[in-house]
Amino acid sequence: MALGACDAATLTVPTAGYSIQNIIAVVESAADGDIVEIGPGKWTNCSSPITGRGLGITLTLTGAGMGTTILDCELSNHILSAVPDFDNWTIRELTILRSGSVTDAVETKGGVILVKPGSSITFECVEMAECARSGLSPATYKGGAVHVNANGYVGFINSIIRDSYTSGQGGAITMTNGANVLFDNTTIANCSADAGGAMRAAGGLLIIRDGGLLVTGCTASQAGGILLRGATLAGNGTITLRNNVATTADGGGISIETDRTNGTIGAIVATGNSAAGCGGGVYWGNGAELDVPGGVVSSGNTAMDGGGICFAKGQKVEYVFLNSRSNMTGNTAIRYGGGVYVSTEATWMIMDGVTVTDNTADDGSGVFVDSGGKNVKPRLFNMVITRNFSPNGGALALAHHSNSDVDTAGTVSCGNHGANNEHVDVHCHGPSRLVNPLGMHTRGHMLSGVSHRLDWDSL
Repeated sequence: MALGACDAATLTVPTAGYSIQNIIAVVESAADGDIVEIGPGKWTNCSSPITGRGLGITLTLTGAGMGTTILDCELSNHILSAVPDFDNWTIRELTILRSGSVTDAVETKGGVILVKPGSSITFECVEMAECARSGLSPATYKGGAVHVNANGYVGFINSIIRDSYTSGQGGAITMTNGANVLFDNTTIANCSADAGGAMRAAGGLLIIRDGGLLVTGCTASQAGGILLRGATLAGNGTITLRNNVATTADGGGISIETDRTNGTIGAIVATGNSAAGCGGGVYWGNGAELDVPGGVVSSGNTAMDGGGICFAKGQKVEYVFLNSRSNMTGNTAIRYGGGVYVSTEATWMIMDGVTVTDNTADDGSGVFVDSGGKNVKPRLFNMVITRNFSPNGGALALAHHSNSDVDTAGTVSCGNHGANNEHVDVHCHGPSRLVNPLGMHTRGHMLSGVSHRLDWDSL
């Protein structure tokens, strides 16, 4: 019979040979509620992983601190196996180093652990470093450090995942539909993948507590930092994205995709990210209804289009994507939308009270609304667009199409710079129109009111 929590014991792992197999032996002898102490030093020999003990056996494994107690698998195997299940285990105060494999292996998901249905594990003050899941078929490999299946749970508190890699998706972590992942004061740094340099969430519940999640220095072809494709977000914390790179596609910092992505996140802060495609800081597509009450703050990012943020593939859903706590500052687009780019399919989206300043683009240095052959009717309410620079266009630019009606009630575009003096603040191509302009300049005239419908090129 397992001992009750009040009878929990502290078991110390023998240091002979500093073998991970010694840890396994102590874990297998432990009773429910016991604490397994792993002393300072580098522990090796991952010939067998540490496994769960099944339902009813909850253990805590604790080291002497990150960088002091080191479990090094030398890329020969994964360190943890959720067969049997981990039943609310906690692992704390240690470093997991080089767990996983860089060659084709039987296990293709989770360099440190594949969290299977029914397993629950929390990492507190844990560093995962230089872990990998890689092979010749990129689509097969997921989660350089961790992969979480449906009905599995993993929490990261005061932890870091760094320098990890997969040839597929999620350089640090991947999660499937039905999975549960929590971050609180956790950093993912310098990880890489084909998609989602730090993380890919294909579904499930992603919780960001007040301590937040920092993603920095990560790289992928698509979504340099985080790729969200169907997850529900919850929590009051901030996702901070710094210096991540999407090398060939969209979303330098984060890519928010599919209409199954929803929920609430405290704030998103994107700084110094870049994308070869659209959305240097943030790519937001498919009308994903994600509430960000603390705002989206995007600064110093670069992209082909939408240096700060790119809206794409929307739906005819009235939804406030950016609120008055949002601002786009000091971003750069090579072509269109230094601060904000609204694509041909981002219909009926709303921005309300956003400040757009000191951005640069060839046209639409502050905001560019594309149209193509689509019926694009975004709403830009109560915005301030100023001090942006466009060498050939304007700060607020609308592409050429008769169906492009953009409601700008309460918005002001003034004090912008560029070589095209006639359109430096507003540049409407062809028959595209603004509805309800307030405080916008064109050809030396100040326009104000609440019910004007204007065709700038006919003036």
